[in-house]
Amino acid sequence: MTTVFGLISDFHVGVPRKHPVTKEPVTHGTLTSIKEALSRLESKPTEFVVQLGDLFQENPDAPSHSEESKKLADSMEIFGQHPCPVYHVVGNHDTAVLSEHELQEGFGYEKLYYSFESQEFTNLVLYSRTPELKNAHIPEEELTWLSDELKKSQKPVLVFIHHPLVERPLEDTFWFKGIPEYAFIHHSETLRTLLEGSGKVAAVFNGHMHSNDFHVVNNIPYFTIQSFIEDAKDNGVAAEAFATVTIDQSRITTRIEGVYPVTYTHERTPLQLASNH
Repeated sequence: MTTVFGLISDFHVGVPRKHPVTKEPVTHGTLTSIKEALSRLESKPTEFVVQLGDLFQENPDAPSHSEESKKLADSMEIFGQHPCPVYHVVGNHDTAVLSEHELQEGFGYEKLYYSFESQEFTNLVLYSRTPELKNAHIPEEELTWLSDELKKSQKPVLVFIHHPLVERPLEDTFWFKGIPEYAFIHHSETLRTLLEGSGKVAAVFNGHMHSNDFHVVNNIPYFTIQSFIEDAKDNGVAAEAFATVTIDQSRITTRIEGVYPVTYTHERTPLQLASNH
């Protein structure tokens, strides 16, 4: 059987973000951005969609809690109109806007890390904590939950998280050059070892970096999805990135569309296929 699902990330709905050097506004997500991304996915035969985090952007100059709460409610109304289920990952900017409790209530989740089942996969959504927007980590309680979920799954596993679990050079990145503490989970190797040890993880997907990327580490592919609203080349043109992932018995294909399209393919192994049993 073939599984197809959609990925969108980093809308930063709210005030424009500013370039780290020039301080000029360079990105500005809106509720219309969400509608546009979902409309492009409607033509795809997706079983579900995952929103990979940083749905919101805080307003440090004139914060208004009622406005932030309304953004969450309005966003959930838009997502609720999509023809297939949409699942949400929490990003570092989301908790700068609203509390964990408010996000739980708005998304309708008991916890901000959770699992859901699709036809062929167990899907694990992780919540990476980011004090002051940096030094992302997964606390011990969630690591224990992750280990338990991996052990009990009778299907191959897909993992969704906001921050990348594979470090990469940052010299050519727009937002993270010289500040790795804002880019990565500081104990990513521990997490990768846990995923590898299960023998069940088929792939990991993340946002956060505002660029497309692909790595394979010990036979697990890690896919990074570009922001939908990112002004990737500082030319006033949004990337409008969204992805469709197609998984069959032999390969995983992640096709990222938008202004800067790219397709990544990973051949699946007998070990991952064996986890169906």
